[in-house]
Amino acid sequence: MARFSDFAPLQPVSNGGAPQATAPTFAAEIPLSKPIATHSGELRTLQLRMPTYGDLMDIGEIDRVYVLDLDPVTNKPTKMETTIDRSAVMRWAERLTDLGQIVLSQLAMKDGIALEAALRRIIGAAQRGN
Repeated sequence: MARFSDFAPLQPVSNGGAPQATAPTFAAEIPLSKPIATHSGELRTLQLRMPTYGDLMDIGEIDRVYVLDLDPVTNKPTKMETTIDRSAVMRWAERLTDLGQIVLSQLAMKDGIALEAALRRIIGAAQRGN
């Protein structure tokens, strides 16, 4: 299952000062149930880097939210629907793993679902400001 940390870990400071937050190396690591053969060897774990604002501007959101009905008095949504943009999922996966679609399309279904769940958490957290 994918692991995701909402907060950067604290590292002790050698000069006796307060601990400093350090950026995590990866946003998520996903161990694969079925390794993938690549030109550079067997891939057993997917590592997703932290997204940047530029990534969000280039790719956009994964979840598409549609308002189906509004309250006539408050003008607030009373019925909504969310769909997943699968092409955005693949673009995010390519961008954050540095792997191409040819490699990612070989993922076992279970691993693909874990990747998608990790991406939705990472992108959603970035959009909420974490």
